[in-house]
Amino acid sequence: MPDQAAAGNSEVTNQPNDEAKQKHSLSLGNAEDVYQICFAFIENVSEIFVRASTGEITSEQAEQRMENVNEWLTEALLGGIDGVEAKEGWTGAPLARSLIADLSGDISKLPRQAQEMLSSTDGVIMFAAIRFMHEVQEMVSEINHVPETDADKAIEKQGRLLHDLCVKWTDRFVGKGKPDIILPGSL
Repeated sequence: MPDQAAAGNSEVTNQPNDEAKQKHSLSLGNAEDVYQICFAFIENVSEIFVRASTGEITSEQAEQRMENVNEWLTEALLGGIDGVEAKEGWTGAPLARSLIADLSGDISKLPRQAQEMLSSTDGVIMFAAIRFMHEVQEMVSEINHVPETDADKAIEKQGRLLHDLCVKWTDRFVGKGKPDIILPGSL
């Protein structure tokens, strides 16, 4: 290959380094990688929530950004984002079925029409992302209501809450505690 590059073959010199690209990819089969995805989601939702609550962005801008972040998480969990590798036998319908079981209490409270929208894998994953987003907002709101006199405790509490929320949703998204079997592709 060095000879081709020296000969002026720009295709060789301009190709992305596949090995470097693989080192930076995340796997939905690796809990640490899924934790990173959850952490990034929490950071994004928290930033939007704080910026909206301080008036830095309008409620319409916040709503659009939240929608974008939810779509990103949904696509990531479906393995549809570059740099995020699907886990064979888990990504897609098996994950959706697991989330339905985990979120059955929340789902049962929805109107019938909303429940029908959860008949697709994408719909279930999006619902989980929205539920996750609401939990992030609740966490941020709780953190923001700690008196200033307890600033050190607030920082410690914030870190603990963030970690616990990441772990909770990582476990859901990797199916921790569930049998590791390959299920049929339909919901």
